[in-house]
Amino acid sequence: MDSGNLQRFYTFIYDLQFSPCGKYLTACDNFGYISIFSLSKVLDSVSNRNPFCKWQASKSSLYCLASNAKLLFSGGNEGVKGWKWRTIQKETGGNEPLFHFIPPSNQQKEFSDVNGIAVSNENGVLYIASGHVAYSLDIETQQIKETYNGHSDYIHSICTRPDSNQFMTGSEDGTVKIWDSAQTLEAVHTINSERKKSNGKSSQWIGCVTVDSTGEWMVFGGSCSPTMYKLGSMSCATVFDVPQKITTQTAIFTSGRIITGGSESDIRHWGRNGDPISRVPTSLSHVFSIANNSSNSQYEVLAVSGDSSDIDIYTHFGYKAFSLSSY
Repeated sequence: MDSGNLQRFYTFIYDLQFSPCGKYLTACDNFGYISIFSLSKVLDSVSNRNPFCKWQASKSSLYCLASNAKLLFSGGNEGVKGWKWRTIQKETGGNEPLFHFIPPSNQQKEFSDVNGIAVSNENGVLYIASGHVAYSLDIETQQIKETYNGHSDYIHSICTRPDSNQFMTGSEDGTVKIWDSAQTLEAVHTINSERKKSNGKSSQWIGCVTVDSTGEWMVFGGSCSPTMYKLGSMSCATVFDVPQKITTQTAIFTSGRIITGGSESDIRHWGRNGDPISRVPTSLSHVFSIANNSSNSQYEVLAVSGDSSDIDIYTHFGYKAFSLSSY
């Protein structure tokens, strides 16, 4: 097997992000590449199932993506970089980032990976999860505004609450913390989660946290079953019935339902009342990211990635239509 095929065989796509205009799908992988797909091309022709633009944005793994109208952000082992959408759309790639932010070293003087990023359009801030610390970064100046301490282990996921100053973090320490950047540097709420293993030992970690477009509902998961909270009352609304051996690494709200994925080949669709709707097969054995393009009805598709160089595309929630190749 030559080096190109070998790299393709070992490629994992950790995160997916649709552009704000809804015309492009972006993907990042464990070799540091960003791939950009034109949805008009991939939906119109079988021969256009590859990225129209791809570049190595990092010499090592990229774990997360986020975007606003002007910039695409990537996060990984080399910190956070911002890339101009205008340059990307010209199909010339994003070889030179507009900025490169490296989070401060931790107490052991070791660089911490960036595991999650989230854009707040309300206050022009990029929230960054690095090690067990979260940062708010002013997008215009690329300067740290605040540092948020409170987790005792790595933060795996970070998201914002729409129309508010709040953001959420989920950590290896088994907690979800809710922060309010307008009030305090300390978490305003902490939710603990724990799952007992069959050997009697406890194991707890949070792999994903997400909030719906109304800002009223939150879902998190990890070693615990996916759990939905009503944020207004800070009460648990439902716990989804997932087998104990299945871990959850991604979840989204879309079209009146919740879709979760993790350490199995299927993605699971749920009603907001916690009832299962369906289990839909993927071409993966482990799912890392699910994204739905709800901002552009002309190209509304569901995309799923994981332990493969391919991305599954669903034009209907019930079955896979085709797969994109990042190579």
